Amino acid sequence: VELLRGVRAFVRSKDVPPALESKILKWMDFDLTVHDQFRDQKNTLAAVPHGLQVQLLASLQAPCLEEVPILRGLEHGSVVVFCQELFKAMVPRTYFPSSLIIEEGNEAEGLYLIIQGDVSVSAATATDKPPILLSRGDFFGEFSLMAPHYPAGDDGTTCDANVYAMSYVAA
Repeated sequence: VELLRGVRAFVRSKDVPPALESKILKWMDFDLTVHDQFRDQKNTLAAVPHGLQVQLLASLQAPCLEEVPILRGLEHGSVVVFCQELFKAMVPRTYFPSSLIIEEGNEAEGLYLIIQGDVSVSAATATDKPPILLSRGDFFGEFSLMAPHYPAGDDGTTCDANVYAMSYVAA
């Protein structure tokens, strides 16, 4: 709350246009809410070495990954081991509601695994098709792992989600 007041006072002192001020304050409120939800997890992760961080994240997110269709049927222990390897290569990202992750026709930056929230996939050129809604356990952008500069396709992706992202790495 104190941080939000400080940001509000700063943007007002700089005569920031009201529409921009509103966007900034909405982002700050959203960001603080998300960080409050994950504060204990972040504090714990910050206090332990990287190897233990990966193991803890894998353990916490294994139930989410067990919902991924290609991983269904694996034993819990196998999913945890898979998660440990996966989280070594991924970084957490949080997206503001309605923010654009991949713009239609642009290249995907990597594989996105949805941990919390929803992602809407739609094609601007196909207005007669309803958007596809992805949620916890779903993923997108997997083709970008096959080769760099792989186009995102005919869809635009917007969301209100926490995701883990993994980019293409050339060997």
